[in-house]
Amino acid sequence: MAIWIKRNWFVVVLFILPLFAWPWPELGAYNGIIHAEIINKIAVMVIFFMNGITLNSEVMFRALKKFKVMAVIQGFCFLVAPLIAFIYIQTIFAPFNFPKEFITGIYILACLPTTIASCAIFTQLAGGDRSASLFNAALSNFIGVIFGPYVLKELLGFSGVSLDFSPLPIIFELLYLIAIPLFVGQFIGNRYHHILRDEWKVIPYFTTISKILLLFIVYSAFCNSALETKSTESPWDEIFLLILAMAILHATYLILSYLLGWITFPKDPKERIAILFTAPQKTIAVGIPLSIALITAAGTTGKGLGFTMLPLLMYNNIQWLTAGILQSFFHKK
Repeated sequence: MAIWIKRNWFVVVLFILPLFAWPWPELGAYNGIIHAEIINKIAVMVIFFMNGITLNSEVMFRALKKFKVMAVIQGFCFLVAPLIAFIYIQTIFAPFNFPKEFITGIYILACLPTTIASCAIFTQLAGGDRSASLFNAALSNFIGVIFGPYVLKELLGFSGVSLDFSPLPIIFELLYLIAIPLFVGQFIGNRYHHILRDEWKVIPYFTTISKILLLFIVYSAFCNSALETKSTESPWDEIFLLILAMAILHATYLILSYLLGWITFPKDPKERIAILFTAPQKTIAVGIPLSIALITAAGTTGKGLGFTMLPLLMYNNIQWLTAGILQSFFHKK
């Protein structure tokens, strides 16, 4: 048990973070004691800067030739996932009577790109094509910055969620939070990778640093949720239903990505594994700044922010736990 906890400490901490946020949410809430809104933006930029340094350009260019894998993963991220979320909200989730914040959060989740680091790590552990996973993760984050806000606006409009916003301010904010740090990191990584890795020996610590920064971002989101829950009637029944909805949504994404992998690569298990561990995952590092930018652009800064992030937080915990179990299964095979 102790060995499992040591290997999966990030997932364990994710699950216990609400216990730290609930007693004193003012500490990590937006516009709170430590001004987490500023720290979070810096944290996101640092995470993508480090990701840019560690991305191998040569591996990425090789993976570019695998067009069919790219089409499946990108199509799933930005077409299939939003469509499934829309159908479920109109049908299966309709009796749950979710508040507007939860509906908005589910749509934000559906429009997100995949994770950069974790999906490639899980793909490698499961014996899949890591280069294809890594390339498509990076590509989806580039596409998501531009394409995601427009898809989100259309989904909200079709569902009758009245948030009046323009995607352009959101795109500009995501560009300086995500795309620019990623490009700068790529430039520095290509020129000084051997110095950072062999002389300074800092690159091996990047994954741990990224996880710690992500944990702070998640902690801040839980603080916002706790603060809003205490200021209103505690919607514990709605939160339970939200957890159930996120489990159903994630299971659907997993099954569909697995089937797509079998259809497109019936004789190539490495590519199927890459699709399974890349397509259904959603990145919290983009999801939280997108949520903040959306609320800000809609003219309701801070209002409903914690509840809007809850679907992403719930889904994130579910996907990490499921990926950990699945990679062990594939590894044994």
